[in-house]
Amino acid sequence: MKAELPEVTRHTKKPFDWAKVKGAAGYGVALARRKRTEAAAAALSAAAAPPAAMTRGKKFDKWEEGPMELARRIWGWWRARLCGVDLFKYWPMASRLVALMQTPSARMERAFSQPKLIFETIGYMGLEKTAECRLFVRMNKGQYGQ
Repeated sequence: MKAELPEVTRHTKKPFDWAKVKGAAGYGVALARRKRTEAAAAALSAAAAPPAAMTRGKKFDKWEEGPMELARRIWGWWRARLCGVDLFKYWPMASRLVALMQTPSARMERAFSQPKLIFETIGYMGLEKTAECRLFVRMNKGQYGQ
């Protein structure tokens, strides 16, 4: 990977058309449709509540503001740069592993609940070393204190 880094860096500096990422046109159409719907609803009645479909979730005015669309386009950028280019042997696999590796949320919730339980037991003024030791013991048991 180190040997490929200069070439990867050179590729990252090339111009890139974000609108040509697969699915970008569909996002633009949906965004324009949502803006038209919002404008029509506002024109009908400024005092009335917007339709239920328009109140769900956070709305973004540009794709750069939406975390899901931004992540999708960044993945498209990597695909365009690394896939199909014979210069890179290791970077395509590394980028797939980084992008697709997800930590299970249940495991993370359990891990973060352990310090809470420990601090409720020993108090928040307990020594840092005591809390750290208890955390390691609980986590290393693998059964979270059973």
